[in-house]
Formats: sequence, C-alpha cells, structure tokens
Amino acid sequence: LQYMPCISTDDLPAPGSATSGVAGGLAICIAVDEKGSVFALGDKCPPVNQPLSFGKVVGGTIADPVLGTQFDLKTGEVV
Repeated sequence: LQYMPCISTDDLPAPGSATSGVAGGLAICIAVDEKGSVFALGDKCPPVNQPLSFGKVVGGTIADPVLGTQFDLKTGEVV
C-alpha cells in the first residue's frame, strides 16, 4: 500500500458530503460521513460513469447521483 496525496485536509468536505480529487492519475471520491470519518473511493459510478462525488452521504453509504445505487463507504460494495 502506497500513500498518494489527493486533496489537502483544508479541502475536505463537510461531514455528510463528498468532493473529488485526483491521485496517481485516477479520479477519487473523498467522502466524509456524519461522524467525520474520511473515505476514498473511485469517482465513477457504473454503468454511466457519473461522478460518485456528486452523491449523497448518509449512514455509512454514498448514493449514485443518477441511479441512487448505495455504495458502502468502507468497502465500496453495493448495499
């Protein structure tokens, strides 16, 4: 596992929201849950490749902004 900078801590979104950044040439979704924990996931939602960072962060998940599919912030799996 290698550390790759993406955004500065000053640019972290407010709890319950997300933003995007780039690390190693990849689009990354940076989400902060209601408790203030920070998560990083790929910033593309299948099947239309909409940015996940446009989604809503609620209850440990982030929702695809187009289709509403919920992704677990810890694992990235569909819930």
